[in-house]
Parts: sequence; C-alpha cells; structure tokens
Amino acid sequence: MTEHDNPDAATGDHGYTESGDRSGSRQAGFDRAQAERDARDAIGAARDELQGLLEGQKNAAADRVHAIAGALRSTAEDLRARDQNTVAAYVEHVAGRIAYWSDSLAQRHIETLARDMRQLAHERPGLVIAGALVIGFAATRFLKSSGTASSSRTPAVDHDRFNT
Repeated sequence: MTEHDNPDAATGDHGYTESGDRSGSRQAGFDRAQAERDARDAIGAARDELQGLLEGQKNAAADRVHAIAGALRSTAEDLRARDQNTVAAYVEHVAGRIAYWSDSLAQRHIETLARDMRQLAHERPGLVIAGALVIGFAATRFLKSSGTASSSRTPAVDHDRFNT
C-alpha cells in the first residue's frame, strides 16, 4: 500500500484524532485521580485502624496503672491497721496521684498524648530520656523475673512412683 492508496497518509492522519488524544489524556487523568483517592482512602483506613489499636492499648495501660493504685490503697489500709499512719498517708498520697494520672491517661485521645509527648520532649528532653531509661529498666527487670520464674520451675516429682 502506497501513500496514494491510503487517504490518511497524505494528511498525516494515522488514525489519531485530536479529540481522541484528549479523550485518552482525560481517561489517564481520571485513572490517576481515582488512584489518588483510593490511596488516600486506604491511608485513612489504616490510620483509623492504628488509632483504634493504640486507643485500646492506652486504655489497657490505664487500667493496669489504676490497678496499681488500688493495690497501693490496700497497702495503705494494711499500714494503718498496723498503726503506721505516717507511711500509710504517704502511700495513700502516691496511690491518689497514680489514680489521677491513670484517669487522665484514659480520658485523653491518643493524638493529644502524642502532641503532649512531643512538647515535653522539646521542652525537657532530659526528663524524657530519663523516663525512657527508667521504663526500659523496669520492663527489662519484669521480663527477666518472669522468664526466670517460669524457667526455674521444675516438674513435679511423682513420689508414689518411687515408693513401691
């Protein structure tokens, strides 16, 4: 087939029209916009799920801290029963502060806590580092004591088996 046999060859029209090019670019733009919306939706869903998980962990931590305050209050009552009122008052005060902190933790949103931690780290970085070290040390001691307690247990011996 020569240029003379193909009427489009002479005009330079090879099956593409100006409106076809626009339509294709519009479709590509639509696909890109749809992909961006889908990505934003996926990121939003992941963020919401993560916030839900963090809120659950925060509430569980607040409950555990509140239980510690309750244990301290019980200890204070025991101390009062033994006429150690000065120490009991101190333990009761500490329990009250811990309970207040626990309630505050439970009532605050996770984003607010993160913002407050950033602000505290900016204003008092030494305090944040010291707090992280204390928490790390306490967690390590707890994990070591939990691991040692479970690994140091020996299986029960069936004494009847040896008494024949």
